[in-house]
Amino acid sequence: RHNAVSDWPRAASPRPPPAAARRRAAAARPCQVATSIFGRARASLPRDDLRPALALFAEAPRLPPAAIEMLASDCGDAATLPFALGALRDIVLSREADDEAGAGRAALDAVLALAVDDDEGTRAAAIRMTASRLFAHARLAPRVEAFAAAELDGAVTAEDDAGVRRRLLLYMALCPRRPQLLGRPLALYGGATAAAQESILKQLSLLMPHVPADFHAEPLVSLIEGAPPESTPAAQRMVQVVAELGSPPPALLAGLLRLVRARTHDARALAPLLPYLSSSQTVEALPELLRLPSASLKQALALLMHASPPPLPPTQLLLALHSIDLEAEGLALKSAIDGVQACIAERS
Repeated sequence: RHNAVSDWPRAASPRPPPAAARRRAAAARPCQVATSIFGRARASLPRDDLRPALALFAEAPRLPPAAIEMLASDCGDAATLPFALGALRDIVLSREADDEAGAGRAALDAVLALAVDDDEGTRAAAIRMTASRLFAHARLAPRVEAFAAAELDGAVTAEDDAGVRRRLLLYMALCPRRPQLLGRPLALYGGATAAAQESILKQLSLLMPHVPADFHAEPLVSLIEGAPPESTPAAQRMVQVVAELGSPPPALLAGLLRLVRARTHDARALAPLLPYLSSSQTVEALPELLRLPSASLKQALALLMHASPPPLPPTQLLLALHSIDLEAEGLALKSAIDGVQACIAERS
């Protein structure tokens, strides 16, 4: 008699896991053990000295995402911030050959997220470490720069000062180490919110003294030349800081004067440098000064007259104003009259 039971499908025998899966499981075990041990060790140590527990992470052959998350969480506590952030830095630097899913990349992403954290203390510490330690590594710099640039793009649309600062400061901290990056905030300045424009100007005042001195000459002129007209207030602030440092480079004086005369016909960015111009450069700049609005013209002529020593003595300045070829310069007679009257008023 036919046995119907024999026709039933038999349950499949369990198959052993593939060799690759066994290797992954074996590799994960040390990670899990290290994370577990670290958690217990961390709980038994003083909060202000977690170095013995953090050493476990440095010695683990592989680190799971939970380990990086644990360190990032510890960065939210002022007592553990220095140790946890230092551990993340060491993981980034010691494992920078990891692939996209590796611990080095995960630790770098954690540090970058901390650099735009809501907490000011956490954010400042992460920014300092990123700019001083991580950005210097050629392999890490593109990732750091791309993240900071994306945050800058968001910062210029923020309406409140806190929102701007949270997303702006990382990018600006990178600029002294690579001054060419200043071109991006300069280009975005004109379309930024009022809060973002104010923050950009403030940050330019703070960072320009720390930009390498050789950037204050031709590279700065090139940067300003490539910027849109709406960025002039930001360009003027950069030049003003360089002027306040004393003895601006001759190449900056000649380059900006050439740029104003040949292309922009906007002397606002040149104005902070007026006391440092030669007498011939001052004569060349006067037609462009007469194109300024009345208040800006008065300020510019006051800078010239009160410089020590002035590029042109007051009498020679008045004579030079009278000698401008108004027709050739495309200026109205009233512009020259306003300039002369401003000089007389300032002198009296």
